[in-house]
Amino acid sequence: MASHDSSQPDTGKPDAELGMSRLKLEASVAREELAQTLDAIEDKLNVPAKAKQVWRGVKHQYREDPGPVLATAGVTAAALVSAVAFLVRIRRG
Repeated sequence: MASHDSSQPDTGKPDAELGMSRLKLEASVAREELAQTLDAIEDKLNVPAKAKQVWRGVKHQYREDPGPVLATAGVTAAALVSAVAFLVRIRRG
């Protein structure tokens, strides 16, 4: 008597065919998951696209309330000027 795996539905197909069908389905699912993962990695590493996205956000925020954007720009400019002045002082000794 042949043993029958109760986890597989009785479709009239031999176990080998069911096994191949299941493997093909699993491979298809794995390919789709891999494609989604690669797309997500590509999105994260796409610096120009990220920069455009950030810039759009900054422009939107500026239109809504320019205060925080201007304050951030001012602090950033002050930090850059300070860093350059510090480096010039160090080089002069």
